[in-house]
This record gives sequence, structure tokens and C-alpha cells, in this order.
Amino acid sequence: MFEERKDRSFPCGQEAGIQGAGCCSGRPEDFAEEFEAERLQMGYVQAYYAMFHAARTLLYHQGYREKSHYCLILAMKSFYVSKGVLEMRLVESLQMAKALREGADYENTFDPESAKALVAQAQEFVQVAEGVIARD
Repeated sequence: MFEERKDRSFPCGQEAGIQGAGCCSGRPEDFAEEFEAERLQMGYVQAYYAMFHAARTLLYHQGYREKSHYCLILAMKSFYVSKGVLEMRLVESLQMAKALREGADYENTFDPESAKALVAQAQEFVQVAEGVIARD
């Protein structure tokens, strides 16, 4: 499925994934401050990208790299959900975060409740991704 889309083999991905795993730690806490300061748009963006980079690290760990945000979501389903490593709800959270971030960036739409939920989802997603990398 990935070869038909834009994902490609990435031979040094496992090494990059291991090195990059630390890049996501602490990021949810970074954007919690943004949320509290009512800078909701930045909170959306940072929450999404914390999830995006955690998912990207997981994909690197499989030896692939993404060519689009959409294909990264497909890769998470194929490599991790289908094998029971990630729950589908986590990938759905990533997909929702992408939509919310796009709304905040391009349509200037955001609200405190969805921002608060997104922060919690991003924290969980990053923690689970770090756990997957640590187990492997």
C-alpha cells in the first residue's frame, strides 16, 4: 500500500528513529503553557506536531519515512494498528489533531475545549510512541 502512495523505504530509519525518539519527550508540556496563556492556535499546532514527530519516529523505526502527513497516518494503521501495537483510537487522535491544526492554521477556528482535549491526546500519543520504541 505504501509503495502506491508516497512512502518510501528509508534504510537508516531505525537508527534515525532511535536517535529521534528523544526529540518528542517533553513537548506536550511545552505547549501546555501555550494553552494556559490562551494562545490556542499555537497550542493546536504544537500538539499536532508533537504527535506527528512521534508517529514519524515510529515509521523511521520500521525503516520508512513519510512523504505526506496523510501517508504517515496510513503507515501507522498498517505497521502498528494492524499488528496490535497501537490502538486505533490513538491514530484517530492523530488524524483529528491534523484536522484541528489545519482548521487553526487555515480557517482560524479553534476553541478551548478541543484544545484541552488535544493536549491530553498528544501527551498520551507521545508516551505510547516512546514506549513502543523503548520495547524494541
